[in-house]
Amino acid sequence: MKQTKQPFIKIEQTVRKLTLQQLMILGFLALMAISYWWIKVYQSSEISWDDSQIKLPSIELLQQQIDQQLNEQSQITNAPGANSDRIIDPQAMQIKLTGLTKNITTERIPSAQELEEFFQQHKQEYREQSHFQLSQIIFTHAKYGGQAMDAARQVLDEEMDLAAKSEAIKLNSVTVDERYGSDFSQKLIDLYIDQKDDPTCWKEPITSKVGAHLICFKQVNLGAIPSIASIRSLLVNDWRYAMAQQ
Repeated sequence: MKQTKQPFIKIEQTVRKLTLQQLMILGFLALMAISYWWIKVYQSSEISWDDSQIKLPSIELLQQQIDQQLNEQSQITNAPGANSDRIIDPQAMQIKLTGLTKNITTERIPSAQELEEFFQQHKQEYREQSHFQLSQIIFTHAKYGGQAMDAARQVLDEEMDLAAKSEAIKLNSVTVDERYGSDFSQKLIDLYIDQKDDPTCWKEPITSKVGAHLICFKQVNLGAIPSIASIRSLLVNDWRYAMAQQ
């Protein structure tokens, strides 16, 4: 008899050790378990949808809406000029540019002479990527304000050892324009062409969005200028823009 009572005595001692908070948690968990069992057994079969209260769309209607959205998205994606900043394929880019240009300028095709003259005036803009290895000293707008060019010229007049103060960089024309402004690579090219037969460094400073630059070229690989035939579609588009602005 004593052996039978021993388990109950141990349970009673354990329950006494439980705090009030623990008992409340246990009671709550037990209530949740009973509620879940009651709902699953007695209520699941009694639940029904009221079509007058909840109107679910048919599968056919949903499919029609999906097809309509896909069609609209396709029309937007294929529209002239859409997502033109993300185009990688040059041929696709030319097609989109042609469609966009016709919409906002003119459909007139320039003559061969007009296109040749336009190309000769702007051929530097179509040059392929160039690579620059140079040393530079920058007089920033942040430090010198509107006096950046004057500060650079003053350093030239003082005939200092500029190489010791310079920064060596090696960049391509795309990176140069991203860092110093969209036309800075062209300024470097013009400066290099002017100095090509003169190895002397540190000529007249040139400006960028950052400030004034004194440049000493070490090595320059100029990108090739393409032929008219290879970029004809692009030239026609640019010519149309130019004509529309006159």
